[in-house]
Amino acid sequence: MIRNEDIYRVFISHAWNYRNEYYRLEKMLDETSGFRWQNIFPGFATPRRDPDERLEGVLRTQIEACDAVLVISDLFHGNERWIETEMEIARELDKPIIGISPRNGDEAPWDIRKVASDMVEWSGDELTDAIRRHTSRTALHETATARPSELSWGSP
Repeated sequence: MIRNEDIYRVFISHAWNYRNEYYRLEKMLDETSGFRWQNIFPGFATPRRDPDERLEGVLRTQIEACDAVLVISDLFHGNERWIETEMEIARELDKPIIGISPRNGDEAPWDIRKVASDMVEWSGDELTDAIRRHTSRTALHETATARPSELSWGSP
């Protein structure tokens, strides 16, 4: 039987136009042996009205419910506004930010490196080790009661 404390709740920073990197990261986490996780992000639906204001509220609710925020460096340029907002919310909520270095070997943007609890390569073992190392398991118990409706876009 899987207990809640065995499942890491993860928020993956994202960009609506660059889903392939996001899905690649999901697959990597799924395929990492001995690591169970739950994706806090409900999907790529675009908010129906007041997207900026509403989206920030949804992001805050999702990040509150997670154990760690993963930031894909490859998505940063061109999406700075929302990724910086996600990182700012994570810092306000004292959530660990784990930066994932660019796949091409370049250095991650300074804006990510300066706030990240850890920077890792595209390696399932390295990433899951960082999540375990920087995650407070008590945070899971405090947020495990979040209702699914609080984590999705819901109705406008």
